[in-house]
Amino acid sequence: MFRTPPHAATAPAATVVALAVASLLTACATPPGGALTGGDRTATLRYTEHGVPHITASDPESLAYGTAYAHARDNVCQTANQLVTVRGQRARFFGGDKASGLLGRRVLPNEQIDFFIAAHMDDAALARVSAATGAEARALEAGYVAGYNRYLRDRAAELPAACKGQPWVQPMTLAEFRRLNELTTVQAGIAALADGALAAQPPKPAAATTSALPSPAIDLADAVGAMREAGVIEPRMGSNAWAFGKDTTANGSGVLLGNPHFPWQGVNRFWQMHLTLTGPGGFDVMGASVGHSPVVQVGFNKDVAWSHTVSTGKRFTLHELALQPGEPTTYLIDGQPEKMQTRTLKIQVRQPDGTLADKTQTWWSTRWGPVVVVPRAGLNWTAAKAYALKDANTLNARAVETWLGFSRATQVEDLTQAMRNLGLPWVNTIAADRHGHALYADLSVVPDVDAALLQRCAPSP
Repeated sequence: MFRTPPHAATAPAATVVALAVASLLTACATPPGGALTGGDRTATLRYTEHGVPHITASDPESLAYGTAYAHARDNVCQTANQLVTVRGQRARFFGGDKASGLLGRRVLPNEQIDFFIAAHMDDAALARVSAATGAEARALEAGYVAGYNRYLRDRAAELPAACKGQPWVQPMTLAEFRRLNELTTVQAGIAALADGALAAQPPKPAAATTSALPSPAIDLADAVGAMREAGVIEPRMGSNAWAFGKDTTANGSGVLLGNPHFPWQGVNRFWQMHLTLTGPGGFDVMGASVGHSPVVQVGFNKDVAWSHTVSTGKRFTLHELALQPGEPTTYLIDGQPEKMQTRTLKIQVRQPDGTLADKTQTWWSTRWGPVVVVPRAGLNWTAAKAYALKDANTLNARAVETWLGFSRATQVEDLTQAMRNLGLPWVNTIAADRHGHALYADLSVVPDVDAALLQRCAPSP
């Protein structure tokens, strides 16, 4: 529970562990602390009880440098493994048939994960949206990459057994850092239906002769079950939070209770940190984040506390496409034909004898995103119809600036202002401040489709 404190979130100095003391202790019993320098970057790392890292720096790039180093100390094998995922190399290193978690939500064969990454990730587009963010956000990106790579250089001989000496443990690039965050952002949309997009292939010619037959009845309960299993409706991830304002508290200040329910596994697992930026535009904030975040996502400063819960809003728009008769890869826009786009995806798959073999698959897409099939939900590619999915969170690089605004907030209204860039991907926000104000908001990324438009556009039952 958070009750707005009279002072900033600062760790007791007596609990700081110096490097000289840490060197006398057994490995990993107590994490090291002290100055971390590299090039023009300097961060100070201090650790308190239970290994909570407190990172201080005078500029954003140095702060992210220290944050990434501290995160790697606790999660280096997890990060190295996730980098294999966003590189599209799981089948290359671990075999194509072996199943892996995709952001802790979907468990899919490595081949499918690699093909999806090959299809979805667009490094040039990710670089463009990154360039459109502010200088501070770009500095955080650069610092995080440098901090992780510094940890690998410093500790290569001391990595945990799960990844020590493994060929897939490689330095991170800036493009790969952007891919890490892109995958986190789209996990409630296209990533949840990755297998449906990969399974979308044109109907065989014989299917044209049956296109006039009535479609089989859809079991709505089973359809809902299929979408629930994918995590796109009634997501299995959900949290609770309660914010109390001055009308209900004894001292007139705000009180926040957060009860997050994110998976305690993979990169969706929360990691706690305390960040202090001492330079211009500084902040002092403590909390936790998922993924590979250089900022606090759920936390508090001396004036405001906030938590997030999973929003029930849908992150994508499903488009039903009327197809050109006799041409199942051509769809009609206002009666005019438009060809689907096609790409040949190629991955490498490790064979039982250890050799690598190339494998290819065709990816079909439209102006509204990839074609998807979910037969249990009645989404089939027939001679007459197909379905495409547009994920509103694709190329959303704005969230880091939203959370930077949260870190600097002095009242809950500042959170509202920070959310105006519509950067939060799939969460509600619940908050309270020391002035006794409380806030609930679902200002997250959803398609610009209201109920009236949905009813007007729905082309079939």
